[in-house]
Amino acid sequence: MLRSRAPNLAQYLTECSSGSWSKGFGDCLRWNAQNMLIGATRSGAATVAYWNVAPDETGGPKLGGCPSCRGLVTIDRRTGNVKYSPEHHTLGQLAMITDPGAVRVDTPWSGPGGLAPRVSLGEGTLLLICGRGPRHPAMSGPCPMVPW
Repeated sequence: MLRSRAPNLAQYLTECSSGSWSKGFGDCLRWNAQNMLIGATRSGAATVAYWNVAPDETGGPKLGGCPSCRGLVTIDRRTGNVKYSPEHHTLGQLAMITDPGAVRVDTPWSGPGGLAPRVSLGEGTLLLICGRGPRHPAMSGPCPMVPW
């Protein structure tokens, strides 16, 4: 809706988080990929920023806000151990296949659940990102052929 009203205005999806309400690593990973990365960028977001980045095992430090939010990583102050969240892995998967400066471009195909943004990697290279999983049975195999 905002993109249609202000197409030249950059949109930033910020201060996103999951927390104790998220059920299961796989479901959370899938939801974040489909809604935060794919869904947000298909809706015009220039970026997605998660918050809090690295809280301790108690979720702190806290300055109000969400009492049960989780960060990208959790650091145990006593042992120094790091626990990686599904959000960290979602961003990591995207970071493995894109480079700084890559931009999302529209695609005419939305597939099941609208899950297929294209990303321009520069120099004429395009990458298709599609979500797969049990909630979209048609997407449980390889990504389908998409018109370019």
